[in-house]
Amino acid sequence: MADTCSSMAAPELLAPAGSLDALKAAFRAGADAVYIGGSSFGARAYADNPQQDDLLRAIRYTHLIGKHLHLTVNTLLKQDELEEKLIPFLRPYYEEGLDAVIVQDPGVMRVIRASFPDLPIHVSTQAAASGPLSVQKYAAEGAARVILPRELSLEEIRRIRESTSIALEVFVHGAICYCYSGQCLFSSLAGGRSGNRGRCAQPCRKPYELYRGEDRISGVQPRTLISLKDMNTLKILPRIVQTGVNSLKIEGRMKSPEYTAGVVSIYRKYLDLCMENPGAYRVDPKDQEALFDLFNRDGFSEGYFSQHNGRNMISLTNAAHKVDNPALSEKIRQSYLTEPERVPLDGCLTVRAGEPVTLSVSSGKTAVTETAGTALPARNRPMQESDLRDRMEKIHDTAFSWRNLTIRTDGSSFVPVGQLNELRRGALARMEDAMAAPFRRSPAAETTESEVRTPAAGAAAAAGPNPAAVPAGGKENSLPRAGGEEGTDSCRPEGRTPSWDACVSTMEQLQACLRAPWLSVIFLAYDLALQNHADAVRRVTAAGHLCGVELPRMVRAAQEKDMADSLRMLNEKGVSRILASTSEGLLLARRTLPAAEIAADHTLYAWNTEAQRAWTEDFGADRITMPVELNRGEILRRGAAGVDFILYGHLPMMITAQCLRRTAAGCTRQEEILTLKDRMGNCFPVRNFCGPCLNVIYNSVPQCIPEAPKDLGEDPAAYRAVFTVESGARTEEVLSYLGRLWNGDVPGRPDFPFTRGHYRRGVE
Repeated sequence: MADTCSSMAAPELLAPAGSLDALKAAFRAGADAVYIGGSSFGARAYADNPQQDDLLRAIRYTHLIGKHLHLTVNTLLKQDELEEKLIPFLRPYYEEGLDAVIVQDPGVMRVIRASFPDLPIHVSTQAAASGPLSVQKYAAEGAARVILPRELSLEEIRRIRESTSIALEVFVHGAICYCYSGQCLFSSLAGGRSGNRGRCAQPCRKPYELYRGEDRISGVQPRTLISLKDMNTLKILPRIVQTGVNSLKIEGRMKSPEYTAGVVSIYRKYLDLCMENPGAYRVDPKDQEALFDLFNRDGFSEGYFSQHNGRNMISLTNAAHKVDNPALSEKIRQSYLTEPERVPLDGCLTVRAGEPVTLSVSSGKTAVTETAGTALPARNRPMQESDLRDRMEKIHDTAFSWRNLTIRTDGSSFVPVGQLNELRRGALARMEDAMAAPFRRSPAAETTESEVRTPAAGAAAAAGPNPAAVPAGGKENSLPRAGGEEGTDSCRPEGRTPSWDACVSTMEQLQACLRAPWLSVIFLAYDLALQNHADAVRRVTAAGHLCGVELPRMVRAAQEKDMADSLRMLNEKGVSRILASTSEGLLLARRTLPAAEIAADHTLYAWNTEAQRAWTEDFGADRITMPVELNRGEILRRGAAGVDFILYGHLPMMITAQCLRRTAAGCTRQEEILTLKDRMGNCFPVRNFCGPCLNVIYNSVPQCIPEAPKDLGEDPAAYRAVFTVESGARTEEVLSYLGRLWNGDVPGRPDFPFTRGHYRRGVE
């Protein structure tokens, strides 16, 4: 397989830059490009991110040495940030020639595309574009590159490559999130620091215990059960290159310049070997040892490229450390940290009495000449060539070095030192401007016709008819209402809005919901619908409710054919509503059931109305679900018109390709609910889904926001209760409380444990 590499274009080697020093070290060590955050909107808020002036200089320096810089704008943006701050923040970088922005928020993508149409957009791994459909859609919406989830296998990456020509990027070294990136709310809900805002507190690195009922199955001592080893793919690098990806990404913006330079230099060596002489590809154990010494976490794994999950990928002691290796550190320092990459110049200084003093500078096809006054006849000691050369060689604070410097002098002239310094500085400044000019863009307009819409306008547009839902006949989608063909709704009074819906995961929960006539739509969990479709769907429709299905928390390509077949079958049984948690699932459902009504769940983030428009107008959802990290004021600012609102539910804090049951005690291929217990005694329910082989870790207590109906009134399209790990009795208790809310009562605090989540506090 490695032999095919030499016939392919070499992928970009992309390095992390948590600081300007790390940026220079990365380039010196052989990186083709770096990704770096600015002062705002980056997913590493605690890195040493440069301020505006420094970042502008970094962009210019990067271009001078022939490399590329990608700016991370990969947090979720609140309404005011999108309307007032994003474009002013980006404008100077855009004009300086920024090479690309890395984006998670689809609303941010829409605004950047409208305001800076020639600025390449890279879709972040946090967007969880897990299959061909979502990658193709992002390409159609103007993205230049998609950064794939770390959880994909080599075969899945190959299949995506075959389906699209868009550039693809994959991680090859460094830390791995336990959760699918962008799907994690653990730090946010448990500690108030949102990973979606670049402030993750890394709860995955903490010790836990795992229980089945009262039995602890994870051993005597708490262990870091959800901490993954760092990735190291040096041995399988040719196989990764052979998939046809365009960029190989090293993780580590929170790590030191020494780490960056050391790792980049080793991957540069082996990527070059892979491309130039694949038959000779062998990894020197000394290089593996160097990577181990630079940083490891209980050793390394090769990530998910060749396995779906496994205990061997877990760092059970979280022994994260850098090995003290003075010789390696000194080698890295001397090779990559003392001198940055510089642009070699050819120069010619001419100093002759009575003639203009000139300095001509060239590099490639770019040449400039600077003049500074007239050389004077020397009265005493004339300037020697060595004196002039000494003045011209003081360029260590620039991006240049002299490759050849010719001094032409008559040996009898004098030029004031200050004049020579000004000549040198002027020539190099002109040279820098000339070399940077091709990258600069014309000033972006302060305002455009594509300005961010106001919350009211955006919400109204997003709530309107969905073009993607119009069937081939050309008529707008028309689905039967609960209660039969007469079109009356027996589940709630005529004309009452919004609807009140429920999601159920067990037959016990379903039976409880069927006894709540005020519910309008009942969504069956996907596995429940498949296992009990004939009975479950019949029960829902017979009770006068609309029946929906909730798609799995993650959808990957291998599942899609079977899932499409199942959705058609369920639709024939009476399922007319879909709840989708991922872009891949949303697109699959829309393609499979063009007449179905599809709601995007809260993990398809719509913190702002442009994101709401993206999911509805671009991706085909009929409506979205209000994000769970916004507080009341932020919700009111962005508008709740036409959205679903989660009134009750154990929120999913992690969706992971790993399996805690397998890590702690081995795989049984039996679905069950376990308990993950932290050091504070908080108990988080964990459910394993064996079909797609994933785990969902839920919050220890459910979210319940009884004041929301009063605050939001009839603006939402629906209020939703989500039942996941509740018993039948607890489901009855919750429904009794919610039923009183539906009826307009003010029942006070619930008797069951609950949290208001972020409804009052929000996230920074």
